[in-house]
Amino acid sequence: SCAAVGSSTGASAPQNDKAEGHEATEAASGEAASSDAASRAVPAPGALAGAIAADAGRLADEEAAAQGAAVAEAVAEDASVVEQAAAPAEAAAEDAAAKEAIAEEAAVSEAEDVSGAQEPRPASTSSMPPRLPPEETPRSVASSSPRDSECATSFVEVPMVGGFGVLPHRINELIEADVLRTFPNNAAFQEADGPNQLRRVLRSLAVGDQDLGYCQSMNFLAATFIVALQDETAAHFALRQLLVKLGTRCWYTDGMQQLRADTVVLEEMIRERLPPVHAALRAHRFDLLFVSSKWFLCLFSTALQGEALRRVWDVVLCDGIEAVFRVALAMFALGADAILAAGAHDDLIFLFQDWQLSSSPEEIIAVAYDPRTVGPISRADLAQRRKQAVVQVTTGDTRDAMFRNKFARGGVRASAMSHCR
Repeated sequence: SCAAVGSSTGASAPQNDKAEGHEATEAASGEAASSDAASRAVPAPGALAGAIAADAGRLADEEAAAQGAAVAEAVAEDASVVEQAAAPAEAAAEDAAAKEAIAEEAAVSEAEDVSGAQEPRPASTSSMPPRLPPEETPRSVASSSPRDSECATSFVEVPMVGGFGVLPHRINELIEADVLRTFPNNAAFQEADGPNQLRRVLRSLAVGDQDLGYCQSMNFLAATFIVALQDETAAHFALRQLLVKLGTRCWYTDGMQQLRADTVVLEEMIRERLPPVHAALRAHRFDLLFVSSKWFLCLFSTALQGEALRRVWDVVLCDGIEAVFRVALAMFALGADAILAAGAHDDLIFLFQDWQLSSSPEEIIAVAYDPRTVGPISRADLAQRRKQAVVQVTTGDTRDAMFRNKFARGGVRASAMSHCR
């Protein structure tokens, strides 16, 4: 048994030695593998330096770009600040240049006015320059259009209803002259600051209707509305509407052909309804246009006063142009005795120049609508009469113009001119 034990012990020793050798071999191979992995995970010294250099360059480029953007933004801000600081200076320079130009134009206009240069009166205000900014006092403005420069027309900026406007200097002077002689003895007109209101109304009318402009006798129409309405704005619009309602805007345009035509119609009605009055006027060769221009253009405001004028305007505003002819016929009928008593042409001139009726307003209106005195006047018949009279007046104007042209060329004797009508 001891031998068996020994033999078994001797046999197991070599086996243990083999196992230990195998384990040592495996450990050595494991160490070698781990050393290879470690050698592969750690980069070489040259590659690591290159990577570090590349990262540093990239960071430097980004930092430089950021700094460059910051500098550019700062420069842009500085430029904006400089531009904002320069803007007021440029605006001030432009304002100074504009004021200098206006001052030079005003000086040139003033020099022309002082030198007494002859300024032609424009037929209308259609060539007015643009409106200027409102100012406290009127000032002269030189025209900017070539046509106005050739005509040497000066303009003036004046107060109007609700603001300022630009008028030719000559028209403004004409308005001023008419304002001074409009109702100077009318207490109601003077106490209501009528003259200043009238100036603004007439200027507004001339600027607002450039084809019509301003015509004398409109001052009496506007003044009557100012007294009645006590408001210049209402008076301005009432005057414009009056011309439309009556259809009398053409009284003030086209050579006043319609006014002369209506004078022909009035003369025909006087001949038909008041034969003695017509015969007296014909006997003294009295031109009825002397009366119609005063009565029609001013709507009787220079022949009637106070309540009589207001009552007449009431019926005119209600019945239109028909009432104008009715009132005119009534005034001739009520003044028939004075007309028949006139011994000469000059007597008729003085009579109608200072026409004063002693009749009451009620009597004037009653006679105007009396069928026995004035008779019927239909609108259709009146319109037809006026139309035919316009043709008659136009034909007469053409004939007179032809005779004058022939006379200027030496084709007609002077004595023949008296028979051209």
